[in-house]
Amino acid sequence: MIEENPILREQVGILQQKISNLEKENELLRREKDLQEKLSLLAQRETEIYRAAFEKEKDLTDRALKLSEKKDRGLFETWGPVGLIAIIVVTIAAAL
Repeated sequence: MIEENPILREQVGILQQKISNLEKENELLRREKDLQEKLSLLAQRETEIYRAAFEKEKDLTDRALKLSEKKDRGLFETWGPVGLIAIIVVTIAAAL
């Protein structure tokens, strides 16, 4: 009956095309959803990476601050008293 009626054949063809278009649209929506899920996972990983980097940077900064707070004797602080004693000895020796 459909083969005999050209209007019905045309309508069936249009419906088949609509079904095909809907299937393609459904596939595109599925792919878009998959991409959104992958982007969400990537964003979560990026957040974890930044958090880990921040913690490492914080640890390094804390270590650097601790190292800078340690009082290392400088050259003058180490050799200053020795130099003062040397000047006193030379002065006494010159006076004699």
